[in-house]
Amino acid sequence: MRKHTVMTPFLLLVLLISGCARVPPSETQFGATTAPPPTQTPAPILPADQPITEITPEPVAGPPDMSTAAASVSPAVIGLAVRKGEADDPSAVNGLGTGVMVHPDGYILTNHHVAGSADAIEVVFYDGTTVPGKRVWSDAALDLAVVRCEGGPYATAPLGDTNSLRVGQPVLTIGTPLDLSFQHTATAGIVSAVDRTLEVPTEQGVSFMEQLIQTDASINPGNSGGPLCDINGYVVGITTIKVTGAEGLGFAIPINICRPIMEKIIAEGQYVTPYMGLMAIDRTIARFYGYNIEQGITVLSVDPEGPAYSCGIRQGDTLLMIDGETVETMAELRERTYTAGTGGELSLTWSRDGETMTGVCKLIERPR
Repeated sequence: MRKHTVMTPFLLLVLLISGCARVPPSETQFGATTAPPPTQTPAPILPADQPITEITPEPVAGPPDMSTAAASVSPAVIGLAVRKGEADDPSAVNGLGTGVMVHPDGYILTNHHVAGSADAIEVVFYDGTTVPGKRVWSDAALDLAVVRCEGGPYATAPLGDTNSLRVGQPVLTIGTPLDLSFQHTATAGIVSAVDRTLEVPTEQGVSFMEQLIQTDASINPGNSGGPLCDINGYVVGITTIKVTGAEGLGFAIPINICRPIMEKIIAEGQYVTPYMGLMAIDRTIARFYGYNIEQGITVLSVDPEGPAYSCGIRQGDTLLMIDGETVETMAELRERTYTAGTGGELSLTWSRDGETMTGVCKLIERPR
């Protein structure tokens, strides 16, 4: 499949958190007494070692239209009221984002820019009740975070398969745009494109977000971290970013990247982000950097202290295969890396000046 690229020097990107939203104290107060868990139809609690695909409920039965999908997913969509700064600091910033419950024990998927640096998180449920939340894991490069709240069981949303998406198929977003009075706003559109790549600034510097889903469904500040769903109510992406100055240019992180991280956290209670120590780009983006390759991904840089360098990979090499399977995008590399986890080993095949090389890369914990 041809990879599509959006180069951000020509675009203005907006992370979709409502950073200056007015959050009335009566609606969400940080440090408030824990409210009883909501009473929406709960999903059964299953053992923590069950994969996510087996612990989520089926969508509401009936004809596959948008109202059915919205009814199925809405009880699992969570408002996140966050505070960045100390409670008594007048410069502290209150904001609103969205999350989606993916496990009945209180595990919520959202964006890093929503919860990654929050000093306090309040989880706002479908029926208006609130409980405190705690960040379990976050990653700026992926713009993903996992938040957990106590209690349960909670209603959860089923996770789909990003690889099944087709351009033109209908999708639905649900979120909390602007403020809590617009909680659980649903908007519909189509998959405008798949495999989009954006160059975005992060806390660690410029990074590439690959394999993004592009949609024309209306998304606004406050939608960050909410689900992008297919017509059957399966979550296929997590809303992350939009382009200003244009209509209908929103993007979502593919759920297939989120799945191995969530499964590890649910099974083991934590996720230690693995580190390979290289930055690579697919062949579409490589042309912007003067590389001309027919397959694989091009290595732009290698950390001399990282596992990839120890394995033998150098700048300019072309990574061809992982564990005997071809790799064409950085997103595929990340998915394999996150599945293997810290301490895992990947058998790599790469080329340099026409010569094919192989080696085993043992992943380490990402340096802090």
